Amino acid sequence: MAEGVEFKIDGTFSRRNSKYDNPFLNTGSVTENGLRSNPIVRTYSISPSLTVALTPAWSLNFSGTIADSKADLHSRRYSASVETPGRLIYSNDLRALEAGVQGPLTELPGGEVKLAAGGGIRSLGLGVQVSNTPHGSPTIVTEQFHTRRAVQFAYGELTIPIFGAGNSKPLLYRLDLTAAGRFEHYEAVGSVATPKFGFRYAPSPDLSLMGSWGRSFKAPTLYQQNQIRQGVLLPGVIFSDNPSGLPVLLLAGGGTPLRAEKAETWTATVSLTPRSVPGLHLQASYFDVAYKDRVSVPIVGATAALSNPIYANLVRLSPSATAVEAEIVRLPQGLSNFSGSAFDAANIAAIIDGTDRNVARQNARGVDVSGRYKFSFSGSQTLEISANASYLESRRQVATGLPSSQLAGTIFNPPNWRMEGGFTYSLSSFDASLFANYIGGTSDTRTLPDVHVGSFTSLDGTLRYRTERGNGIFAGTEIVLSVLNLLNEKPAQIQNSDPSLPPYDSTNYSAIGRQISVTLRKRI
Repeated sequence: MAEGVEFKIDGTFSRRNSKYDNPFLNTGSVTENGLRSNPIVRTYSISPSLTVALTPAWSLNFSGTIADSKADLHSRRYSASVETPGRLIYSNDLRALEAGVQGPLTELPGGEVKLAAGGGIRSLGLGVQVSNTPHGSPTIVTEQFHTRRAVQFAYGELTIPIFGAGNSKPLLYRLDLTAAGRFEHYEAVGSVATPKFGFRYAPSPDLSLMGSWGRSFKAPTLYQQNQIRQGVLLPGVIFSDNPSGLPVLLLAGGGTPLRAEKAETWTATVSLTPRSVPGLHLQASYFDVAYKDRVSVPIVGATAALSNPIYANLVRLSPSATAVEAEIVRLPQGLSNFSGSAFDAANIAAIIDGTDRNVARQNARGVDVSGRYKFSFSGSQTLEISANASYLESRRQVATGLPSSQLAGTIFNPPNWRMEGGFTYSLSSFDASLFANYIGGTSDTRTLPDVHVGSFTSLDGTLRYRTERGNGIFAGTEIVLSVLNLLNEKPAQIQNSDPSLPPYDSTNYSAIGRQISVTLRKRI
């Protein structure tokens, strides 16, 4: 390439083929009553970029992306040993172009006023095809469509140094102000402009205070808007407050009209790097995010939905046979009967609507604290000690007028506390590290009273040895031995009335035990 011109290109390709069986009852095989699935997912992307140096300080950037993915989900449903093959195909594609420019506008006593601006276009496509092959009948395509959305966007960010190296004063070592804005136009959704403002204030080289405020906007994705609606008939005995014991129809997936998400965000950060203690860095941050109309799965723990008042507008008790049949007609893949008995529309205890929707309000706030201290001793030996901890609180109101509920710290949601800490020892060509990871416990709110789910603590260790480049067969060689979950810890068990569900909180904790890996690298 010519001087001052840089071209890059990134590409990815993957193909994943998996199989799993889900028996509906623990008294029989999957081929009696169950679901056998074989998802095949293929993706690729190509992203070229070009950077042109217009002057020593200004640069112009061009980038683009072409990406496609196809998820082909083959399934076989079994009811009373009768097989019904089905197929669900999601096809996604992305085409994007973007151009941007950045550089200094002018020089102030505190430093350079810098500008970054640009814009671009995106085109997103989604295709869906659903087909079923009833026993003894030809294949029927129950849903087939393709939709596309075009997005145009522009952005700009200005950084203004009020105080800096050229005009610093006592208690005014550095002060920067930033202002940014973004405009987006979504086809069939609308246009929106969102601002963001921030500052960085350093009374001395040791201490920095940073803060920001901003608003954001996110249109529902094509997948969220067009996700296939699903219906599952579950045994009534797994639901609390269901005295009739009749089966319950649970709706999931898409089918509910969605609006764009909006959010307002505040952040504040304190950073300390004292010159009197070289190698020490401490930082604490606070954030507060208020969402409106966030797209979400509204129900966590559907088995408690009949008795929990926060889901009152999502539950229809003792529905008529006509209402049940009307919901079944809207299921492109048909009804999945997990109840263990024949479907009878006139004997359904409730319909629970767990389809994706805009929840009225959701708030998240928390604190992140981190520290790092690296020092040398006995010549070339170094030891780095680091730790970080985070605390999160969040609440959600599903619909206006209903009570809000706690999210963080409850099952299948992030825990209130997460921590990590450890050390890394280095000597010439050898490194050794040991870290402890803590994931806080949660409350299982699916039943009354709540049940505590225990925390999870694991240890990870790494040994690394490397040789210098040079001559010889072992020159430039690196070998790494890594052990994750060194003590083979297991997540706390939870109670599930549905035998097909895992007996632990798979959202927060891993059931994979000790993992040992050896990596060998050779640099030429």
